[in-house]
Amino acid sequence: MFEKHAKYFRNALVRANYQNLDKNIPYTMEYLNKFFGNLLLGEKNRFDNRKMQIKEMGAKTTQKTTQKILDVLVKNPSATRAELASAMGLSPDGVKWNLDKLKKSGKIRRVGPDRGGHWEIV
Repeated sequence: MFEKHAKYFRNALVRANYQNLDKNIPYTMEYLNKFFGNLLLGEKNRFDNRKMQIKEMGAKTTQKTTQKILDVLVKNPSATRAELASAMGLSPDGVKWNLDKLKKSGKIRRVGPDRGGHWEIV
């Protein structure tokens, strides 16, 4: 399986390690998760290199991502960056970037310490 999908794996590694915050392109673990899901867990995800093309993300995509983060935080205000990343298929750095954006816009704030605190939606 690995040899057959080597190009997909290479592209998935690029997407997991490339970000350009000026163009709203965060890291994403989505494609690596699909690859390893198939390789290790026997999942049946389709591999499509065309869906991995890096495009500048528009405001709508960023809004959808931040809204998804808000939805998760409503259900679990104590969610960590790693938990958010896992739930959303983003890297922890991508989640951090979106959380910073939400904090700067005044939509959320952190209450308490980094460990043991929680998020509050304003």
